[in-house]
Amino acid sequence: MKKNNLLFLLFGGAVAVFLFKKYNASPKKTANMTTEQKNNANLIVSALKKFGVANKAIQAAILATISKESNFIPQSENLKYSVAAIKRVWPKTSDADAARLANNPEALGNFKYGGKYGNLPNEGFKYRGRGFNQITFKDLYSKYGKMIGRDLVTYPDLLNDPKVAADAAAAYFSSELTAGLKAGSFKKFNVTDLAAIKDTATATKVAIQINAGRGTDFNNAVVQEGYNKAKGVVDSLYTMIA
Repeated sequence: MKKNNLLFLLFGGAVAVFLFKKYNASPKKTANMTTEQKNNANLIVSALKKFGVANKAIQAAILATISKESNFIPQSENLKYSVAAIKRVWPKTSDADAARLANNPEALGNFKYGGKYGNLPNEGFKYRGRGFNQITFKDLYSKYGKMIGRDLVTYPDLLNDPKVAADAAAAYFSSELTAGLKAGSFKKFNVTDLAAIKDTATATKVAIQINAGRGTDFNNAVVQEGYNKAKGVVDSLYTMIA
């Protein structure tokens, strides 16, 4: 799930971003990556450069963040959850609703995402997380589709095409880097100038904060879990960037 600063609306932090990561992806170092994954990682780096993200440490940090999201294979958010999984990700869900929505991806998507951020009540599943970084909600499909010159609202599955997914992810991170810097969102990491970031540890904090939503508490347990996974692979990914 992606909704700029509004990503934190449902989990006190992130929803589909971390929901997808928690149940679907395990980051890999470059030595364990397939040719497809390496090719897709290179597509993302090229797209980041196209959208003005030239800092190599930040590029690597974004790759590390995407690694934990989708392992560099663009895909649709898997919403087939057990009652326990639903209650973990959405703790305020009633027992009755969790039982009704368990193992029913379309119903869960519409219940949790429907009627929000451009989605009609029955469009939550249609505009669930897709791509390398799980862009979610019709509003963001529209925003980033316009930025990359693709009609993602009419053709949402385009986000699972590697080239389209790379461009959309780059557009997302590029715009959020700019907005976050302007808003002072990264001052807590002692970052006021993106060009000055030289170490991957700081860059990873920035990328993870963006991925979680700039308004999300970085010390949130789920955010920290994602950060720890990303920082475990970021240096390996840094070495593969030309």
